[in-house]
Amino acid sequence: MSYISIYIHCVWGTKHRDPVFFTYEERRELFQHIYEVALQNSIYVDTIGGWRDHVHCLIELQSEQSLSSVIHQIKGESAHWYNVEKEGKLVWQDEYFAASVSKSRLEIVRKYIRSQEVHHLRHTFAEEYTQFTTRL
Repeated sequence: MSYISIYIHCVWGTKHRDPVFFTYEERRELFQHIYEVALQNSIYVDTIGGWRDHVHCLIELQSEQSLSSVIHQIKGESAHWYNVEKEGKLVWQDEYFAASVSKSRLEIVRKYIRSQEVHHLRHTFAEEYTQFTTRL
């Protein structure tokens, strides 16, 4: 039997980086919904967090999953749910950031994702994204 353990830190934003999720409660409800629907679809979301205009997910890919299909499924379903159930206007950008995470760094990434509320009191999503892409 094959054993595969691939952790990916994924980040995607709202269209035009529009702030959509203004309150903690709005973010918490979105993240809980993403987590539950992902689980129902055999997508393992280890950690989820974010801010008013973006989402961070630490995902463990399974052998039969591709990153692009997992992200497409999560983004599409969550936007549909939000726009129907919350009567909102959520559109995700097509692009996303994704980087593999070694087992030795999992707890660091989990802590980083969980601390988004505090992190974005000092840094914008644009600054964060630039930092991610220039570090790689």
